[in-house]
Amino acid sequence: MISPRNKSSKKRTEIPTELIEQIEDLLLANFRAQLKRRLPVVTGHIYPEEIVLGVGLQVPKQLKQPRFDVSVDYNPKKDNATKMIHLCVDVLAGLFEKLVLEEEDQEFPRLWESIEFEKKTVFVQYGTANLDLEAKANELLGETSETLVQFEDEDDAYENPDTLKARLGFSEDEDEDGGENTH
Repeated sequence: MISPRNKSSKKRTEIPTELIEQIEDLLLANFRAQLKRRLPVVTGHIYPEEIVLGVGLQVPKQLKQPRFDVSVDYNPKKDNATKMIHLCVDVLAGLFEKLVLEEEDQEFPRLWESIEFEKKTVFVQYGTANLDLEAKANELLGETSETLVQFEDEDDAYENPDTLKARLGFSEDEDEDGGENTH
């Protein structure tokens, strides 16, 4: 699991699988020649005060997975979650390019380090954790994630999906690109 930057980040919501798959497809399309047999693995979470998105390389027959994580401060009442995720993707694409080109002389931050990107403060870190292996170990140990956003009444999650969208800062007025719908 990606570790959040903020110690106060406890409860989280997974970034939707469809969006994760779109980001992986985008990376595959743009870096297919450089990837060789490696595959991009994208993970992400939305916390009440930050969004964390990570991309790693799944390397066949190798335990170590080089990866970057990006974190941005997030306020669901002020920020557009889709736009913040797109900002994270833009930062990750640049970092991923450096990673797949294997620029040996690059010094990547091992702990959260701030950078300015498109007039926003973004935090990045590099690591080599194998998230699939960690997830399988947690499953074997019987660890469950109690930090996921959950509803008091399970039926409420199915009957009122707008409640969750509103809590995460997604708006019905957004179009596919995350912009405002003017229709």
